[in-house]
Amino acid sequence: MKKFRKYWGWRVDAEATYIERMAHRGQELIAIDSWPRYHFKQVLPLRGTVQLDYQANRELASYQQFLEDAGWQVMATRPQLFGTWVYWYNDDPQAKLYSDQTSKLELLNRLRIRWGIYELLLLVWAAFMFWNVADSFGLVVTSLLVLIVLGATTLNLVGLTQQANHLSRRL
Repeated sequence: MKKFRKYWGWRVDAEATYIERMAHRGQELIAIDSWPRYHFKQVLPLRGTVQLDYQANRELASYQQFLEDAGWQVMATRPQLFGTWVYWYNDDPQAKLYSDQTSKLELLNRLRIRWGIYELLLLVWAAFMFWNVADSFGLVVTSLLVLIVLGATTLNLVGLTQQANHLSRRL
């Protein structure tokens, strides 16, 4: 079964809950493509927990081995911004990757830095395109595409910042 679902980086817990509910219903996540479209396979209902994590690509192999040794299994991965979202499953329903607010805040701050750099690069690219697109149709199309991507990126960055601020006030 395939399902389309928009995923926002600041909604890590909601995303994990969605995938976990699907697993409890007997729909195990097996892949995520770039749209993002989720691919599930029918299995016996799982009872464990699903957690998401984002790691830089250079750190992923050692981190993955560490978590697998601790009983976690990779359900699916999704590359994004020189890093990878990893969807983890653990048979223990009480297991947590981020057991404290400080580590959750560190995750959100890592994401904010990556999205901030991405948005800055996107703005530089947009300025370059505006100065170099000669015809008005090309400028209109480029402008619309840039506005859509910048809007989504800004929304994600604002959401990450709000979530990080909320967590830091609770510390």
